[in-house]
Amino acid sequence: MLPAFLIQQLKITALTFNSIFALISIFSLFIAVFSWFSPPTAGISPNPVADHHQYSLAVFFVGATSISIFLLSVLGIVSLVLCSSFCMFLYIVMLLVQIFVQLSLSAFAVANQHKIHATIISQWRSRSEESFSSDCGSDAVCSNHLELFSQVERIIFISLLVFFSFQVLLLFISCCYCNYLSEKEQCETIEKDNADSN
Repeated sequence: MLPAFLIQQLKITALTFNSIFALISIFSLFIAVFSWFSPPTAGISPNPVADHHQYSLAVFFVGATSISIFLLSVLGIVSLVLCSSFCMFLYIVMLLVQIFVQLSLSAFAVANQHKIHATIISQWRSRSEESFSSDCGSDAVCSNHLELFSQVERIIFISLLVFFSFQVLLLFISCCYCNYLSEKEQCETIEKDNADSN
């Protein structure tokens, strides 16, 4: 069994991480709601941003993810406060599912990145030809717009990578603490059985 001081530090760290994740999820949900009702300007896109299915799906995904992270963080905090190995185990399973879903969606986005970019360029170029505009009439100008789009993508992926790293660390801490709680509950059960038998 791990030293009591280390166990206490693990608990404090897990509580801190879960509290931070809860605050981040509330902020992300606020951004999702704001983005849904106040979409950004379309720029050179042929349609308003709100008309794109990708935008609606992205906003919905951010909102749903924010809610799931908030609920998961609350479960983690409750598990740590109650010192329940069952609640902690349930929390670990749900955290694993969430990490798997995030990895799957990120891998899908990376794998289809070039296809998405090609679709965006064709839409922009089509719009430029219809309006006789030079916004995306040439590859050089179109590439400038796409480069800005790619920079935003890179920022998002780096943020997700940092967030994922903290989630993995939290998963490791939670597993250690859950193991401690299980051993503690097992020892208490054995002591109670011995006391009853005497």
